[in-house]
Amino acid sequence: MDPIFKSIKHVETVLELAVYMEQESRTFYRKWADAVGDETLRSVFAFLAQEEDRHCRRYKEMLVDSGRSLTEKEKLVGEYALFMDMLVTEAMGHLQMTDGMTPATVLDAALRFEKDTLLIFQEIAMMFDGERRGMMLAICDEEKKHIHRLLECKQDYAAKS
Repeated sequence: MDPIFKSIKHVETVLELAVYMEQESRTFYRKWADAVGDETLRSVFAFLAQEEDRHCRRYKEMLVDSGRSLTEKEKLVGEYALFMDMLVTEAMGHLQMTDGMTPATVLDAALRFEKDTLLIFQEIAMMFDGERRGMMLAICDEEKKHIHRLLECKQDYAAKS
């Protein structure tokens, strides 16, 4: 387990974690965009990689802007920190590439990851107030669109098979 998962105590750490998750998912989607033969799947994975890259930049901007002037909700401790650790660990497990993965199993893994990410980012959004919360919720809306696009792609792929 990555050491960052053991130390979620401040909002900055949560943002660093969000950057990490976006970078890892971007890598996952890029690998599959390069590996898959189906043009529709290639297009979906390439799109998702670009989206994750854009989200990563937004989280980095929030991190730079955060300084130390955060809300009273800054500290994450005890059971809630453990809850967040477990959510992230679960989500990141979906991005493990294994031998024998097919486009269908990759779509399933991507769906599970995006759903878990949505849950995590909804939790993260509640740590912020005002404009930052709005930005996080906007990213949550984008994650919902990713889920929708993956579901459509899964249905289309199943129909082709």
